[in-house]
Amino acid sequence: MDNTVAVVGGGIVGSISHVLGSTAYAPGFLGQFNQNPVLTQLAVDSLKDYYQFPTVFERTGGLELAATDAGIRMLEERCNKANAAGISARMLPKEDFSNIIPGFVSKDSFSQALHFPTDGVADPKELWLVYRNIARENGVTFLEASVKRAEVKDGMIHGLESEDGTFIRASKVIFATGIWTAALTSSDLNLPMSTVPVAHPYVYTEAAGNRKQSPFCRWSEAHVYARDHGDRYGLGSYDHAPVRVTSLGATASNEWSAADFAPTISHAIASKVASTSPLSKLAECKNSSDNQNTERKVNGIFSVTPDGLPLLGSTPGVTNCWLAAGIWITHAAGCARLLARMIQGEDYDTEVASALDPARFVGSNAKELEATALRQYNDIYLSKRGT
Repeated sequence: MDNTVAVVGGGIVGSISHVLGSTAYAPGFLGQFNQNPVLTQLAVDSLKDYYQFPTVFERTGGLELAATDAGIRMLEERCNKANAAGISARMLPKEDFSNIIPGFVSKDSFSQALHFPTDGVADPKELWLVYRNIARENGVTFLEASVKRAEVKDGMIHGLESEDGTFIRASKVIFATGIWTAALTSSDLNLPMSTVPVAHPYVYTEAAGNRKQSPFCRWSEAHVYARDHGDRYGLGSYDHAPVRVTSLGATASNEWSAADFAPTISHAIASKVASTSPLSKLAECKNSSDNQNTERKVNGIFSVTPDGLPLLGSTPGVTNCWLAAGIWITHAAGCARLLARMIQGEDYDTEVASALDPARFVGSNAKELEATALRQYNDIYLSKRGT
């Protein structure tokens, strides 16, 4: 067998092949601190990478807002833990509110704010292009193809068969396939795929010229977030019943569903957004077919896992196969570089790698894993993931 490494998936994780899925629909804000130290480390490592590309990454800072006593205590705890982890964070003095908190935020939606000045935002598509170009410069060949199956024999992958019948031989295979991971690998690798695709609403205002971006904002208690894209504003919410996606297309998005998303988006805008903000005009979110501005409503798809952590590492029982799934842009570069060190036999953080081991759910009931993963959706901001 030749020494070809086949990376299935061309998102940020897949494209960092020069150091060796769903990226384009990510809102693109990057918060470093997480209640889970593994995700904190991956985020810190990722942002170190992204700082190299100031044309696509901007250190705008991030804000977490709270209005209740319990919420404020949570912010204070997160502030202390972030500082202990070496991440700059401070409870924002009220005299600084007007200078730092964006104008689209309703003053009635918070009474305290936690500020992370070194967090930032990125254009996911442009960041992906940067890594793709670097990979090409390092000799990586990109093929436009849909993988049908992996040929596994005697505990090894010998190659990949595409939908048109083409067979690609490879000595090593990495599946960095985002929401499509379970569909591609569950039968060929005989591994319980605990990544569950879920739908998520995000709405944009109309473009209105470029300006300096302000800090992104999260109301963790309400499961709502919003950000300034420089030429428009965007808002998303996790405050709705999880929507399991059973039919996947060629992109990480589906048609907008007013039944699933309109109430939560309307409530989020009414309760968190200033009435003078362009975002307030999006309070009524109808079906795509009823609105000419369909591009302003995104039903994005991403994967949740039972413990909120990515699947990263070697595949048990298949010696030359690795997985990189359930990964957000916040952790993508850190995950990719960790995987590269593992594959190349270099020194790496074994504690982090153990926490992400794809084999950690082996022996578990598949339906129970899915149910647990779906419960993670509503706790994105209040549990381990937090970004």
